[in-house]
Amino acid sequence: MKTRLFLCSRAAAVIVTGAMVVCLFYCSTTATEGTLTFEFETVSYGGPFAPANAGVAWVKNNKGEQVKTLSLWGTRWAPHLRTWQHASPADPPDAVTEATYHAHSKHEVEWDCTDAKGRVVPNGFYHVCVEFTEENASSPDRITGRLMCAGFRKGVRSLVQTPPDDAYFKNIRLEYLSISPW
Repeated sequence: MKTRLFLCSRAAAVIVTGAMVVCLFYCSTTATEGTLTFEFETVSYGGPFAPANAGVAWVKNNKGEQVKTLSLWGTRWAPHLRTWQHASPADPPDAVTEATYHAHSKHEVEWDCTDAKGRVVPNGFYHVCVEFTEENASSPDRITGRLMCAGFRKGVRSLVQTPPDDAYFKNIRLEYLSISPW
């Protein structure tokens, strides 16, 4: 009797002996493909240039290392986004950039679960962060902007999270859609 192994997808296989299915098993998927949609609305803190603002949204891993910049508005004022600057590698931003916003508004950014080099990142716990500022940071160590980070688990299960509003961020929503073979 001949035994055959059929790969059904990257993560599943069936072992067949004769005409009978003997075993169905799934391989461990360590880097599931997926998409994260991150929605939020910024609220002014009354900075000197308000309501004009510059900001950035990025993803960091559980070690606090930046994975990818998702959106940067007010590129000219990027040096004043101190938290992101401290977390960011020296390379130029790997994001869609826009002009300074002249009013606070709703934002929607997407992450394709890849790093800055386009590689799918491992499953695990990540944070999506957003920082904005309405003023200049006069020294390299002065933090002037407002920051919010929301954690989520990237893996084989999709999820929706709605963290509570705070003083400077509202209508926050994360939707992670796993593109899992099961």
